[in-house]
Amino acid sequence: MKETKLFQKFQPHLSKWGAYDRVENALGSGMSDVFYNIGGNVGWVETKVAKGDWIYFEKFQLNWINKHLRQGFRRMFILVMDKHETIHLWRADQVLGVPRVPYKKWQCVNVNDLPRAVVKMDKPYRFWELIKYELCS
Repeated sequence: MKETKLFQKFQPHLSKWGAYDRVENALGSGMSDVFYNIGGNVGWVETKVAKGDWIYFEKFQLNWINKHLRQGFRRMFILVMDKHETIHLWRADQVLGVPRVPYKKWQCVNVNDLPRAVVKMDKPYRFWELIKYELCS
């Protein structure tokens, strides 16, 4: 499964809630995938599809997120679809706090090492408003 499939599930809700831009890393190494503005609440979302129990981050993605968190920018999230097609939303600092395993050009995080997600949504994905709440908090 590709991240595009996850974004296609997420995008209609983002459109309804406010404005967003999908960023394709042309502006900087490691930049997150989605910039959003929901009623003046702005933030970033990195979208990922886990491969088995692993989330693969490109070499600079976690560094980019960490750089902005260190400067006080708090609305940074990782939205992951796992192998069961369950959608999880973590605050980026939750993901940065677990061990990483280097693999080729990737930094890998094991889903089992992560704390409980702030939102966990199984099919048929009825709790998008919980994701909106977290993105705005």
